Amino acid sequence: MIAAPQHGFVFLAMTKCASTAIEEELQEDGLVVTRNHPGLKHMNYGGFSRSILPLLRRAGFQPDSYDVVCVFREPISWMHSWWRYRGRKELAKAGRARNYTGDIPFDDFCNAYIEGDERYATSIGQQSRFVRSPKYTVAVDRIFRYEELPRFVVYMSDRLGRRISLDQLNVSPGTDLELRAGTRARLREHLAEDYDIYERLADGHKIEERTPRTDTGAGAADAQDAAGRNGAANGVAGDEAKATTGS
Repeated sequence: MIAAPQHGFVFLAMTKCASTAIEEELQEDGLVVTRNHPGLKHMNYGGFSRSILPLLRRAGFQPDSYDVVCVFREPISWMHSWWRYRGRKELAKAGRARNYTGDIPFDDFCNAYIEGDERYATSIGQQSRFVRSPKYTVAVDRIFRYEELPRFVVYMSDRLGRRISLDQLNVSPGTDLELRAGTRARLREHLAEDYDIYERLADGHKIEERTPRTDTGAGAADAQDAAGRNGAANGVAGDEAKATTGS
C-alpha cells in the first residue's frame, strides 16, 4: 500500500498484479508506505479504511481529495499466476511445502480452491473481496486491468508529473490455460463477483457508481477475509513480498 494523497492517490497492492514493480516505482512518492509483511503490503480496502484513512484525515487529507486505486487481473489468469508462483522448486524444500503446487495440475488446484481447501482458498482469497467494504461491493475509486497496464502508467504519470515505467511485467493470458471445460465453468461461477467487476472495466478504468452490497452473509465473508489475511501472513504470500517481479 502506498498512500500519496499529496499527489491525489492511494495505491492498494493486489496480489499477483505487478505490485512489486509498481511499489518500486512509486514508493519514494508515498507519505505512508507498507511493504515486506504481506498483510501490510497487500492491505485491502477494508484495512485501508480502518487504519490508514483516519491517519490521512488527521493529517488534513480528506477522502474526496484523492483516489483509491488498484490493479485487477483477469480472474482465471490470476489463479494461474498463484498456481505458478506456488509451484516454485524452492517452496517444496521450505517449511511451507503444504502449499506447494508443483506436483498438482492447474485443474486440480482450481477444483481444490473451489471446494474450500484451506491450503489454497483461505490464504489466496478473491480479488472482489479486496476492493469491497461493508457498505459497497466496489469501494475502490479506480480499478485498472492488469492486462491494460499502460492505462495505469498514464494515470500515475499524470498524477506525479513525471513519466513512470514498470519493468519485469509478465502478463499471462486468461484463456487457453490447462483447464477442463467443466472446471472452467465451475471456476467462472465461483468467481462470478470477480468477473462482474473485471468485465465492467471493459470501457475504462473507473466504475462511476459505487455498488451497494446486498449480500446477507457480509459479516461472515468479511470474517473470512480477515482469516485469509492472517493465513497469508504465515504462508507463501510472505515470499511474494520479497519477489522481484509482480507477475
